[in-house]
Amino acid sequence: MNYKTVMILAGGKGTRFKEKTKEIPKPMVLVNEKPLLLHIMEIYLKHNIQNFIILAGYKKDVIIEYFNSTSVRVSKSEYIYKSNNGNTITILDTGDETLTGGRIKLGLEYVDENHLYITYGDGLANVNITELTKFHNNHKKIATLTAVKPPPRFGNIKIKNNTVVEFEEKNLMFENWINGGFFVVNKSIKNYISSLNQPFESELMAYKHRQLFRPVDTIHELQLLEEDLSKDLFQLR
Repeated sequence: MNYKTVMILAGGKGTRFKEKTKEIPKPMVLVNEKPLLLHIMEIYLKHNIQNFIILAGYKKDVIIEYFNSTSVRVSKSEYIYKSNNGNTITILDTGDETLTGGRIKLGLEYVDENHLYITYGDGLANVNITELTKFHNNHKKIATLTAVKPPPRFGNIKIKNNTVVEFEEKNLMFENWINGGFFVVNKSIKNYISSLNQPFESELMAYKHRQLFRPVDTIHELQLLEEDLSKDLFQLR
């Protein structure tokens, strides 16, 4: 199966990174002179996935203005753009306070396919999207997340037989896996989201990614990510 659409969660306030997010949303923080959002999009473009839905909220106008200046707007009533290389970018206002599940629920109204990708707008990983998709197709469940191994300051997820069985805050007794985003889901996931004020922690399978993952929550993490990109470390190994 070839899935064509990615929803990127880009509406949060980025409160842990106030040095940068007082004026701009976190996905628009510049990483080596280019918004983090574009680096995330490039992960999917390498696998010929070209339809992007940006789930915006906090300081959404910054995202809109960026694509106003770099792409061609093709809808007068909605913020839908075509980039120079033919990608479609749709920017949705999902509210400043809406939780993750609510943003996804709103975004699914703009998806025609039965399967799609979802990821966060504040971190990069050299995830092999093709292998992730194969894993998702093989287990035939509703949703897959990508589990990553970050620094221990994060909370953990407990995995049994590749199924997420528990979320735990900073419990080092668990094997140190966390939710790194890079979801693959069936559109029927909307049936598990009852309201807009709901986080996204449904029944999930876990694809274990043992290579590079970089969150961007501090100046130090931003610097590490820039160094890794400069060294071309985000290529698949």
